[in-house]
Amino acid sequence: MSTNKNVIVENQGVKIAKMMLESKRQTQKEVLWAYENDPSIKEAIAKLKKRNADRGTPVIA
Repeated sequence: MSTNKNVIVENQGVKIAKMMLESKRQTQKEVLWAYENDPSIKEAIAKLKKRNADRGTPVIA
């Protein structure tokens, strides 16, 4: 008697893509935490936004 089990085999490219995506999520969390907890980062971002507004360059967020 044999039983069929659904086995999902991922190729190496898919594994690497998933690892990179998880790394990106972790980096985004760390950057957001740093932005929220470091006033100097908020100040630098505010200066960049003001400078770009003065030049007419939009900030892409």
